[in-house]
Amino acid sequence: MILKNNRAEFLIIDVGSAWSKGFLVNINRSFETIIKIEDKISLPTSIGQLDLTINLITNKFKLKEIPVILSGKLDGLALLARDNKYFWIESEEAELSKNRFFGSQTLIFDAGAHLYNEVSKLSDIDRINSFLTEATSHIETENYIANKKIYPHLLPENNLQLQIEEGFSRLVLQKKLKQNTGALILTGGVLSNHPKMTSLILLVLDALDEEILQIYLDKEQFIPSLGVLLSFLKLNTTLRLQPEIINLGAAVQIGAREVILDSGDGGQKITIKEEDIVRLPAKEGVFLKLEFKRGSKKIVASLLGGSTGLFLDSRKKPINTGEVDTAQNLKWRAAVGEEK
Repeated sequence: MILKNNRAEFLIIDVGSAWSKGFLVNINRSFETIIKIEDKISLPTSIGQLDLTINLITNKFKLKEIPVILSGKLDGLALLARDNKYFWIESEEAELSKNRFFGSQTLIFDAGAHLYNEVSKLSDIDRINSFLTEATSHIETENYIANKKIYPHLLPENNLQLQIEEGFSRLVLQKKLKQNTGALILTGGVLSNHPKMTSLILLVLDALDEEILQIYLDKEQFIPSLGVLLSFLKLNTTLRLQPEIINLGAAVQIGAREVILDSGDGGQKITIKEEDIVRLPAKEGVFLKLEFKRGSKKIVASLLGGSTGLFLDSRKKPINTGEVDTAQNLKWRAAVGEEK
């Protein structure tokens, strides 16, 4: 696809098993590649009648000559793309383009509807309950999970249901994190729509083992569709998103009791108690140098300040292996700055 005068406009439709998203994007390659989201829509996917969902999305934008790019894993989508003369991108191809663009040290964690198929053991439900701030029964959590699998587009109606959904993300993220991961991008489901950014930080801290992570949030849920666009345009260059993904800050699992934090002022020594979480102010965009020891090994990490700050976690992992302590869970949420 050739961009006329280095500009182009596309409608990207990403059809998921629970929600379908449409993004009207403008691309400008005059000086640097800028991808701007002009408008968007998100609708529950009509599984039995996919063309209904797609038509509702295209009708919203009143398209004339704007190219439509369709992608998704559901059966019948490629045929719909052909019949409507839309461009078609295989979801696997979009996934490869997205991962290639961000690099091997970035984990993109999507908390979409597929997540609920990855948590099924009874022990998993006990683990989810162990992080809640109010007591609930095993059966109540199991029923919520069963309903979510049948009706994945349903949204949590109260704080308890929100924390159960956090629990899904926490367990799966813990399995996916690797020690060579340097950046984490949260997207989809409860992550993109969560009302409390510090709850997302705690979710990540709970999943950390020995990782040092820079944490970003895709509030627009655009990253999967970005993979579609990258694949379509064969782009693999530096670009700027508008709006940008949010830099939440950094999270570090430490074994030390003392750390040295340098934000350009010569450094300060900070003492951390055992089994604690410390939140430090870190201005967004300011580079920080953190020094500490993990056993006999000296660790020096370069981090970037974000909207929620810098978080140091000295808790022994894994935590909450099945025992419920709602009072302790409330203390940990308070430690990261979560308001009641």
